[in-house]
Amino acid sequence: YAMIAYQTAYLKAYYPNEFISASMSNELSNTEKLSEFFEELKRLGIRVQRPCINKCFAEFVPQENILFYALGAIKNVGFEAISQIVKERKKNGKFKSISDFINRVNPKNINKLQLEGLVKAGAFDAIFINRKILYENIHNIIQNSKTIYENKIHNQSIEQKALISNKMSSKQILLLLGVTFQILSLVSLLFFFRIFLQGTNHIYGKQPSLNCTLGI
Repeated sequence: YAMIAYQTAYLKAYYPNEFISASMSNELSNTEKLSEFFEELKRLGIRVQRPCINKCFAEFVPQENILFYALGAIKNVGFEAISQIVKERKKNGKFKSISDFINRVNPKNINKLQLEGLVKAGAFDAIFINRKILYENIHNIIQNSKTIYENKIHNQSIEQKALISNKMSSKQILLLLGVTFQILSLVSLLFFFRIFLQGTNHIYGKQPSLNCTLGI
């Protein structure tokens, strides 16, 4: 216990932001405990970045003297769902608008309660400043997200079918080429056989029988 106490005190003294960030990430659903940590952050002079869909992460993240608020700590916002949204942002860049957000996010990662929590916390202020209008249109946002996602799935299905059709066409072409090659090979063989017979006829002065030609 003495060693653990020493290590804890050392980390808190020399890496306060990192230490408190890790501690808060372990208490995402404990609002009372989080309040205590926020008081400690104020005492230490560490600035807290308010919830932002384009800056924050699912968990608390320290960067220099700033602590980025955990979107997963917002009431009714699922950690796994918001993690997928953050993953999309990291992969394809910041969300430029609500429309961009709707187009890129899988509807299974957003529901009414989650969006309400994010809007109330001001997570969308950077891309849409009027929280009231946004809050009143949450139902439309969810419906549009579902429609866009379903259209994407439908278009992908059509593209896959077209790709399969093209592959089948390619196989048919290759099969046709193979048959054509075999026919040409057979024609060539018959042609040379005819020349051979003509040459034999020229030497013997008569048309040899097939049995004779074959050595039978």
